[in-house]
Amino acid sequence: MRREVADREPVLGPVREHLDPDDALEAVEPPNAPDDEARALGDEEREIAVDDFECRSLTIDTVIRQVAERLAPMFVERNRTELETLIPRPGGADLPSGLGSGDVQVTLIWTSKADLDLAVTDPSLEEVYYSNPTASSGGTLDRDANYPCNTDSSSPAAENIYWPTGAAPSGDYRASVIYTSDCSREGVQTFDLIIQVGGVVVHQQRHTLQSAGDRVDIDFTVGSK
Repeated sequence: MRREVADREPVLGPVREHLDPDDALEAVEPPNAPDDEARALGDEEREIAVDDFECRSLTIDTVIRQVAERLAPMFVERNRTELETLIPRPGGADLPSGLGSGDVQVTLIWTSKADLDLAVTDPSLEEVYYSNPTASSGGTLDRDANYPCNTDSSSPAAENIYWPTGAAPSGDYRASVIYTSDCSREGVQTFDLIIQVGGVVVHQQRHTLQSAGDRVDIDFTVGSK
């Protein structure tokens, strides 16, 4: 069935009659106003950020720095042992005088009556320690301490094993500290272990042994394998 549509105006007729030419141009070419507004907003945000940074540097950052300065000494004191274990002492090894040195030097230092023993195993698996103070590879135990139980007059106690310059074979070594005897119930032992290869400190840390029979082993390498 056909519908009568003769009396209806064309859809586009009234729209064209009321459309302003300038509006038509804007519809085809969008204005630059949004871009200008975006730039202005960006400039405003930058100014706010600069002002905020200056304010922070004068207020919040100052407060944070003051609080950190007050808390830092307390933190260091409460965590001194852990920090000394993680952070080597500045300026290299601080060792007692008169110790042998050379290609390899391993030094144990502690301050108690307990009997701790130092041992170093060379690449041929020969161990230098109190019962074998000289190895065929040239390693020598030249300082033994606290046997039996603080008979050594030196303080702090120290043990030292070294290979003279030009004598240490290349390869893998193992330095060991053994808690041999607690003597007068000395309890938990804290000690420093310093390992030097060619005069360079490759290990310098504070370690802890809980009771007699415990040990700490540290591996290191000399030259190329």
